[in-house]
Amino acid sequence: MEWNAHLYVCYGVTYQRYYDADGGVMDTILTILLLDTRYSDSHRELVFHRETDDWSRVQGMLRLTVAPQ
Repeated sequence: MEWNAHLYVCYGVTYQRYYDADGGVMDTILTILLLDTRYSDSHRELVFHRETDDWSRVQGMLRLTVAPQ
C-alpha cells in the first residue's frame, strides 16, 4: 500500500461484518495493519484507521497472490 508517499506492506486488516434484514452481508474494513520496511524497531508497525486517517493520502494498493503451480 502506498500512503503518504511511502510504500508499506499490509499484513492484516480488522473488519466488521454487517448483516441486513434481507440476509445480505457487508464487510467494512476498520483498520489496515502495515509494516514500514525502512525500520526494524518500534517505528516498523503502523495502523491505518479508516475513521481518522485521510483516504486521499492513499496513492494506491496492490494485491499479490502466490499459489503453487
